[in-house]
Amino acid sequence: MEGNTVSRVSTLSEASIEELLAEVFNPFVRVLLESGVPAKVLLSGIEHALEFAARVDSKAQSIHLGKKQRVCMELMCLWRRHPRFLGENGLPTDLPTAGQRGSFADLCEMVGGDESPAELLETLVSFGAVEVQDDGRVSAVTPTFLLGSPARAGRMATDGVLKQLAGFLRVVEHNVSQSRNGRKRRFERSCTVVVAEEYLPIFERAVRAKGQLFIDVLDEWLERHRDRASPSGRYVEVGAGAYFVDLGIVKKN
Repeated sequence: MEGNTVSRVSTLSEASIEELLAEVFNPFVRVLLESGVPAKVLLSGIEHALEFAARVDSKAQSIHLGKKQRVCMELMCLWRRHPRFLGENGLPTDLPTAGQRGSFADLCEMVGGDESPAELLETLVSFGAVEVQDDGRVSAVTPTFLLGSPARAGRMATDGVLKQLAGFLRVVEHNVSQSRNGRKRRFERSCTVVVAEEYLPIFERAVRAKGQLFIDVLDEWLERHRDRASPSGRYVEVGAGAYFVDLGIVKKN
């Protein structure tokens, strides 16, 4: 915010959990204060949240992915976009683990990064993004790399979750404060309507399908521009998100 500059942790950096927590808490607090929430009410709410947190015995295993998260995301996106790794139906085909062309190792080499194909495969398997078949071929399970882990219960990429929260909160903070500092608002849209609970799974499927299409279109644009040099020598990581919103059960008169 104007007159109160804070350092921003790059999502490309090997930021610590403490640094990422600051990137979540700082804009969250500023948004609430800018929205008119009294400081005393905010402090009381934080104290109640901490009291609840102290009673929660989390069994989740915290995994710090760092730059590997970006590599995994780009790998899954390239897999479903490059003709070399697609089947006749246009979908990601099963890949042999090794080989010069059209293999999982080839895919890893095209993406780049410091990790070996074996290391990336282990990460993707552990987070439920891919599976290794009985014949040794690698199959894509999800269209992108997800931070939760259906493959190994309780395994969570903590730094990735915090980066997502920080990215969303930065947009909200920017838009809340823009009227005072004259900055242009960034795109932020949402819609909610009260419907019968039976429509919940139908809407979830619609959001999943249309949201993935929305992300795919923007991701392809970003991929076309990500290797272009900056005349100023400055770079910024940008993107967009699509989320399902559930505000809970309400009474309808």
